Amino acid sequence: MFSLFTESRVATHPAVSVTSGNLTPHHLLPTELWDCILQEVADDDDLFRLARACKTFNGLCIRTLLRRNGFDENVFVCSKLLVSSHILPVLSLSFRTFPLEQLLCDLAPPQLRRDLNTVQNIISQSPHLRELSFLFRHDLFKVAGDDASHSALMATFCATLSAMVQRVSGPVFIVTTSTVFSCMPQDVAQWKLDLFEFNAGWGLRGLATRAQRAIGFEVKPKGFWGPRTTIRLHTGGNRDVYALTTCHSASVQSIRDATSTIPSFSIITFDPRSVTILRLGDSMAGLLPTLLAQHWGALIAHVALPCVRRVFLVTDTIAPAALHVFLAHHPHVQELDFEGFHIDDGSDVTGAVVAPPLAHPGLTALGIKAFGGGILGRLVPGLAAAPQLRKVFFVFSHHLVPAELAGLVRDLHALAPCTNDLTLDIHLFASDRVTDAVACWSTSPEAQRAARALHCVRAVRLTIPSSVMGREAFAWVAQLPALQSFKLLLFISNLDGPLAVPEDAEPAATERLVEEARAALPHVQDVSSRHVDLELYSLQRGLLPPQRVQRQRGGCREHPLRVDLEVRECEERVREVRKRASAASCASSVRCVSVARGAHERERRRRKVVDLHRVGSVDHSHLHVRHAGVVRANAAAVSE
Repeated sequence: MFSLFTESRVATHPAVSVTSGNLTPHHLLPTELWDCILQEVADDDDLFRLARACKTFNGLCIRTLLRRNGFDENVFVCSKLLVSSHILPVLSLSFRTFPLEQLLCDLAPPQLRRDLNTVQNIISQSPHLRELSFLFRHDLFKVAGDDASHSALMATFCATLSAMVQRVSGPVFIVTTSTVFSCMPQDVAQWKLDLFEFNAGWGLRGLATRAQRAIGFEVKPKGFWGPRTTIRLHTGGNRDVYALTTCHSASVQSIRDATSTIPSFSIITFDPRSVTILRLGDSMAGLLPTLLAQHWGALIAHVALPCVRRVFLVTDTIAPAALHVFLAHHPHVQELDFEGFHIDDGSDVTGAVVAPPLAHPGLTALGIKAFGGGILGRLVPGLAAAPQLRKVFFVFSHHLVPAELAGLVRDLHALAPCTNDLTLDIHLFASDRVTDAVACWSTSPEAQRAARALHCVRAVRLTIPSSVMGREAFAWVAQLPALQSFKLLLFISNLDGPLAVPEDAEPAATERLVEEARAALPHVQDVSSRHVDLELYSLQRGLLPPQRVQRQRGGCREHPLRVDLEVRECEERVREVRKRASAASCASSVRCVSVARGAHERERRRRKVVDLHRVGSVDHSHLHVRHAGVVRANAAAVSE
């Protein structure tokens, strides 16, 4: 059917009538007949032009266009709507106000920029809109086109985000797959995402990666030290964050909550379904924090991350009620780790981390990594009632001060009512505190009484750096009434320190330790040992590979190579590593200074430490050594 209307025949303002003599369409024909006539118009472009003629034609043409796309007029009364590129232009024609609260846009090239402009019009007509989501069929950073068109597309995308976040006052919290940070609402429109910049003029940087490559290290393109840029925080000051390099989806939430510590704020989440790991708190001490405690509490109480599976908690300043709400809203979280690297010494060592207690439906593992004080006794009581809980991982010092020992006992008592078969994974390390107040945890009467109440514990994995710690821990493990499996994991903690294996140690020292474990645990069916493959930050040390050892009575078990076979060779390798680290540290310092010239002094120091840490790692076929003492000494020298 040929086009019935042209631009010259249709007025372009709704106040202008399509007929002469100030007559409206109602004076010519009933609305029902106009509806029938407009349905015969085959060209959608004609309907778009007619919709701009007057309010009567606007409503009739929009109704016809909606029907052709499988919708009806309920889109104007619903609070939640999913739209595609086909229906967005139709909605933008309407003069009506939308009652939308949630809008999800499924967009695809080649009309992305047009669709984003259309979304801006819908935002202006939706006063109650509080959540806007985008699903892109292609990565925005890889959309075909020249540089100019791509820059225009990303600028339009930022303008659309800005139109949403400026609906409320307060800061903007940005969540990506690798970081969480904040900015002010007016900053969003100035982002240069096509240049991987959040602040104009602060470009993409990878100086640490280039410095590492210059001294011979193979660095993955998207490794830990990935490309970074600078963000201007809403609290003042600048902070380096990981650059945004992909975007398949995004969501914007406008929050108004009078009960929150921040009454109004916005949340922008890039690729929310790709966020599987969330770190709450700043993991690098001494740097300007990206979010303060009240900001974390407000953020996690409202953020939506449907695919997050693991949460790392590296601060204890977040409100326990906010953590409770976050976990309740995210039932698919499986692991929660409470890490004590940067917990303040003045923290309340008895305060619960999650309150009130929550029987989380998906939680299967808890990790309590007490590298610092104020960790033990605070997480487990609030989450021990999780019906799927199967594993609890403890990392703590072999000798504890009274407050830490009391916290450990609280954790153990909290696990006693559990009805699941639990695995306790205990990793011990040697304390560097010299005080008479510390005591061995495993020989404590309170800890042993708590062990006798743990009828739910079926398996224990004990990681030790020395046989002395193992023998002392056997007494506590023997108190577990329902234990069925005990696995001893050994590693070399410090080859030239007080826990080193003596040079004159017998080759069968490790086997004797396992036999002692069997003798101390006669009621345990399975007692075995194997090597350790640790991924616990600074606890990574030299590990020995496993081998299969045939039992005399049949069967086989995993067993480490005897830790005392090649002690002299190990020590020689450590000395060689130190010499290389000392020589390479000078070269890496010169390279870092030349590469990072003109950069911030704090960034230059951090990259030096990173290079030195990388240099202090060497991989052998039979030994993997990471000597933390060298790294700490070099880091101290750099800081001076």
